[in-house]
Amino acid sequence: MIRYRSIETRDYDPLADIIGEMWATPNVRKSKALTRIYGRMVLLFFLSKHSYACVAEDDGTAVGVAVTRDQSDDFVWGHHVGDFVPTVFHFVDDSTGMSEFQHWTGYCNYSAEIEKQMDRRDFDAELQLFILNKDYRGQGIGSGMLQHVLEFWHKRGLKKFFLHTDTACTWQYYQGRGMERIAALKTDVISGPIPNVELFVYADDVDKQWAMYKDQIAL
Repeated sequence: MIRYRSIETRDYDPLADIIGEMWATPNVRKSKALTRIYGRMVLLFFLSKHSYACVAEDDGTAVGVAVTRDQSDDFVWGHHVGDFVPTVFHFVDDSTGMSEFQHWTGYCNYSAEIEKQMDRRDFDAELQLFILNKDYRGQGIGSGMLQHVLEFWHKRGLKKFFLHTDTACTWQYYQGRGMERIAALKTDVISGPIPNVELFVYADDVDKQWAMYKDQIAL
């Protein structure tokens, strides 16, 4: 049975495994231990500047997480993600580490570049991290996590939010909910089988999105 709640430390390892399997490069995924380390570092960096994190759990095990923050600082997603790259580098051999370093350096540079197409002062909140175990997709669980986030923002009186995504992720989900694509940037980054990943920024009104499921998903 799916239950939604705030994140706890016991969730870090299962969430780290999900993140590592989905986002780590093939060289990192050769090692289960390194994949978990990688995923944990990504998770903890996002949690280091968060205002709320909602976990979806199934029979006591976290299967997804949505991490948010408000716009109280000049945090730039691309720069923040880039902070963990040198740390990952130290856990692997020279060839794998250099490949990982180059991959994420390129991605982070593009992530910072796309933000030049928008004005952060137009927004109150950001959905930093939104990830769900692939086996649980298509069941409305992601929408459940997002509804908890929207409820949190709604109660705080926040009005507009944005998020980063790309063509290696399920960007169609945001499109399907009627969110507005406010920025796009083509890159030369390769992610798995996808060459030239394109980055997007989506945005919308908190209350508009909150109202879509407010009577359908129990909080």
